Amino acid sequence: MMKTTSTFPLIILLIALFTFQACATSSTGSSDERETSDRSEAKELVSDVKINPNGTLDDHLRRIPGLEVYDTYVQIRGPKSIYRSGQEGALFVVDSVPVGENYARVKSLVYMENVTSINVYSGGDAFRRYGSSAAYGLIEITTH
Repeated sequence: MMKTTSTFPLIILLIALFTFQACATSSTGSSDERETSDRSEAKELVSDVKINPNGTLDDHLRRIPGLEVYDTYVQIRGPKSIYRSGQEGALFVVDSVPVGENYARVKSLVYMENVTSINVYSGGDAFRRYGSSAAYGLIEITTH
């Protein structure tokens, strides 16, 4: 005689699993919603800098609280948890292209009359966008 297995316990288990997942999702939001909220709560030091095409990049960066502008690099104040040999300052990204942390080079590449926005990120927000290259912060410059 063939032994049959009841599927009733399996169905109860699946219902319980889906019910638990639905409750967890409704209370904390889906993972997509959490990612979106993480991005929307980005800890930008600046989000809306008025760009003056007649000013220099130095002028604009010096107006941003939390930035220290030196001749060859720009430092974002705050804890530096990852040490990379040879890197002192924030990573510059111009039009989604990582340029490096050499501020003197960035100054020669960027013409202020073409700049539309400057965004500064620190900590986990910078790391999430560009990994360990942005361990000391990230300065995104967008041109038109």
